[in-house]
This record gives sequence, structure tokens and C-alpha cells, in this order.
Amino acid sequence: MEDMVGTGDVLFAATGVTSGEFLNGVRFIGKERAETHSVIMRAQSRTIRYIRSMHFLPGKEIPDGLTVRQNVASL
Repeated sequence: MEDMVGTGDVLFAATGVTSGEFLNGVRFIGKERAETHSVIMRAQSRTIRYIRSMHFLPGKEIPDGLTVRQNVASL
């Protein structure tokens, strides 16, 4: 393991794209907002942070093939 990450502070971050057991995926709310869930883990402080973010979509580029739909999944 030391060969891969060394002995210093290690930081891991992930954001769910599709829903799974660990993180929820992107949830579109109407046509103007999206909600994402992320996790950040830091070895040095032994902390785990979960972040729920709301994104305002107007004015942002949406990749081709991605359709914005309303998802009413509960939190």
C-alpha cells in the first residue's frame, strides 16, 4: 500500500453519478437544478465528510445525450 499512496496525508473524494449503496446519483429537479452527493475522506485527521450539493443549471453546458428529467426520489 505504501508504494501506491506513500506515508503522507491521503485524501479520497468521490461523487455519485448513478445511485448505489454508497452514494446517491445525480438527481435532476425540474429543468433548472440538480442535486449531487459526494464523500471526502482524509487519512491524517481520520475524517469522513458527506456533501450534498445543489447546482443551478441555467447557463451551464449540459453534455450531448444527457436528458434533464424530473426525479422525485426521496432524500
